[in-house]
Amino acid sequence: MKVSVAHFIRLAFLLQALALTSCISEEESGYGSKLKAGDMLPAFSVRLDGGEVFDSSKQAGKVSVIVFFNTLCPDCRQELPEVNRLYQDYGDDERVSFACLGRDETDESICAYREEHGLSMPYHADEGRKVYGLFAESTVPLIYISDGNLVIRYVYTDSPLASYDEMKEAVASLLNVIPD
Repeated sequence: MKVSVAHFIRLAFLLQALALTSCISEEESGYGSKLKAGDMLPAFSVRLDGGEVFDSSKQAGKVSVIVFFNTLCPDCRQELPEVNRLYQDYGDDERVSFACLGRDETDESICAYREEHGLSMPYHADEGRKVYGLFAESTVPLIYISDGNLVIRYVYTDSPLASYDEMKEAVASLLNVIPD
């Protein structure tokens, strides 16, 4: 079957448009995050890729970084390396916990993306948006950073994307340390 250049260009635009629909901003949709700074973390438990269980009710005394993403979302693709860098800094710190949840993703798609891009942060495939639905109705990426009392202190969305420095400063402030 011979494909014309025009058909190929149309297909490329269609695929790009489909990928962009994964990143709906709060301003466009009127929804976004259901939770804001000052709200309590909702109760949820997920098994992460390494086998460990992230249970929000057992995060007392820790700073928690909870990330919702989709590997087809261009903003998420930009944000995930920043989150991974934060994980590299704090992943071994027992005072900080991480859970990165792939909204409407499979283990296979996330694992392939992580491997291709050299990411190491722990993840869970939230295929049916079960956990995502507790936090939001639309918008990825979404990043929630909560304190040791399970209170959300920082919420980052796609407008604007959070920088590594912003996230590191947020975590450090909740640990009561001065970031490097």
